[in-house]
Amino acid sequence: MIYVPGEQKVIYKMFLKNRKGEKTAEDITEIVIAVIGIVLIISLIVLLANFFEDQTKKNAKNFIKGLDSKIENLGVGEEGNFVTQGVDGWYLTGWGKGEKDRPSKCFFNSCLCVCPEADPTSCQEKGVCRPVDEENVFVSSKFSYKISNSGEGSVFAKCISLSKLLSEINVLKSQGNLRLETNFGIVTLQGKVDKFVDSIEMCEGFVKNVEKSSVGPTRTGY
Repeated sequence: MIYVPGEQKVIYKMFLKNRKGEKTAEDITEIVIAVIGIVLIISLIVLLANFFEDQTKKNAKNFIKGLDSKIENLGVGEEGNFVTQGVDGWYLTGWGKGEKDRPSKCFFNSCLCVCPEADPTSCQEKGVCRPVDEENVFVSSKFSYKISNSGEGSVFAKCISLSKLLSEINVLKSQGNLRLETNFGIVTLQGKVDKFVDSIEMCEGFVKNVEKSSVGPTRTGY
């Protein structure tokens, strides 16, 4: 065996270099895998968000289509009470053809809209609207409330807060007018009224009246 001075040192350096190269390759592979994992997670989140958004929009379309069908079956001067299942957290609202602030998608017609928020911008960008024949449209919800040992009052707003639970909407058609209303009657509350009215407080025409009222039947449990 012929010994060459420094040969072992050279071989050792080459070994370290190879190991360093292997380590760098492993690090790059791990980084690539991590990036791919993050991209897949983000893509999954986006797909799920789109799915639920599309499903909500689909529910809104089904709701407004069903309501429109019921309205069409009413003649002028007729009234109907319809039990509906709405889109949870969305609002039913509407505009007459003479109202300038109605969503552009209503074009030159009066319209009913189901939207995430009860305003023209939300209805234009994310809501679902259908034209109606009547020149004037009135959508409202109201109730009177009674708080234990704290007095009475009433609430009115120009919209209907929808829920995934069944609720009743009163529809009245008259010559040139379409009126949709939800009236809870008198609601007996165990605590503050604020929680009950939060869902319609953002609606146009919201009025909270602290005057005494005696409208409708009493309901409890809220």
